[in-house]
Amino acid sequence: METDKAMALLQQENKDRLKPPSSSPRYSQEIISRYGSQQKFMLTFTCSHEKEYCRHVWRCIFGKAPTLSQINAVYGNNTSTAWLVPLIYDVSEFCGCKEKLNKQQTDDVAHIIANDYHWLKVTEVMLFFWWFKSGKYGKFYGNVDPMVITSALREFIRDRNAIIAKRDSMEKEQKEKEWRKTALTYEQWRELHKNDKESKSNE
Repeated sequence: METDKAMALLQQENKDRLKPPSSSPRYSQEIISRYGSQQKFMLTFTCSHEKEYCRHVWRCIFGKAPTLSQINAVYGNNTSTAWLVPLIYDVSEFCGCKEKLNKQQTDDVAHIIANDYHWLKVTEVMLFFWWFKSGKYGKFYGNVDPMVITSALREFIRDRNAIIAKRDSMEKEQKEKEWRKTALTYEQWRELHKNDKESKSNE
């Protein structure tokens, strides 16, 4: 229970950290200059790119790819939902179940992810679907159940937050190591200021 609370707190911190500067024309221009039009953006992050992108887990999480809310801010409010639909359809086809997701279910799952997880980067979403297809978060039984996908996404968020926490811990440890290289012990500090005290006493 405490772990879930800690993860929830970390998740909120990550939301704040990744909050997009959607009102900035300069930011919008950066996204457009990097990815081009909405159509070109869609072609940059497709199911066929999952294998290439998801080999680099840390880059998916810590890289410069935009979040779902950011692409909505730049390309239009329904962009993230439209982008998600092919990924969800791909999972439905991949699983091999006889009963696939229908259009309404696919659209609903896309809307849920786009709204409730708008702070995720597009590469993080792709990583989730890649891990889901690898069997990391269970499987469907008989038919493709939308609830299995949304429940699995919650598990992915825990894994993602654990990776972020690990990175933060490593960075903190590295900073402490760098600090220790230049930090003085009390004895060193005392020796360094010994002459100062002696000179004052002789005044």
